[in-house]
Amino acid sequence: MALHSCSPRRRGFEWNTANPMTDIPSPATILPATILVVEDDPFYQKLLKLICQSHGHRVLIAATAGQALEHFARHTPDLVLLDIMLPDSLGWQVCDALLDKTFLPIVFLSSLDGTESIVRGLDAGAVDYITKPFSQNELMERVEAALRWYRPSPEAAKETYYDDGYLSIDLDSQQVCVRGKAVKLSATEYQLLAHLFENAGHVCTHLGLLRAVWGAAYQEPVHYIHNYIRYLRQRIEPDPQQPQYLISVRGRGYSFRKRE
Repeated sequence: MALHSCSPRRRGFEWNTANPMTDIPSPATILPATILVVEDDPFYQKLLKLICQSHGHRVLIAATAGQALEHFARHTPDLVLLDIMLPDSLGWQVCDALLDKTFLPIVFLSSLDGTESIVRGLDAGAVDYITKPFSQNELMERVEAALRWYRPSPEAAKETYYDDGYLSIDLDSQQVCVRGKAVKLSATEYQLLAHLFENAGHVCTHLGLLRAVWGAAYQEPVHYIHNYIRYLRQRIEPDPQQPQYLISVRGRGYSFRKRE
């Protein structure tokens, strides 16, 4: 079995290519996730469903690209296991179609084990590439590593106070200060900053931010987020042009990074 993880260059996210696992948050309780399996082979459909369900995850099965897009629109999965050779399309095209809508972690799962295929899959924006046949344990380690990175752990959401000497955030009092002076934020600006802070160290996708701050009705106008991130940077960053806290993950969303 081979497992491959590197930097998806076109989508702009940087993994530690020397040792990808060092970039993955430490093991934590994995909340049940909805995993979309896009696979036309009945054997692998059943096997992947059994493995994922045994770890407490909900599984959706799609045998074609068309079914995959339908499931995505109806159920908003947390992660996609994606085969490349599909009856009606290729996995690369499905990957592009999904990532054009929003970001979610995609793991290619294919019998194509050549370097060219692996690089193409990672360049397409997948967070990992696993070749068949695979070890069940290592498969779930990779799947849950991706879920830990893109979904906050229960522990991460409990922190309510941060102070690095320059920026302080107190969720209990709903106060944000820069160099000890309170920063005036609109309700929306505060909600956006609070959500990013609660998920510090994780990528908050555009769609996730829209739903958390603006509600389910706002699913398309991503410029809402870009504008408010710009406002926030002007208020809290030492240099808004070189942000240290509100980090862009190109094509995916934003992440709050704590200063050392």
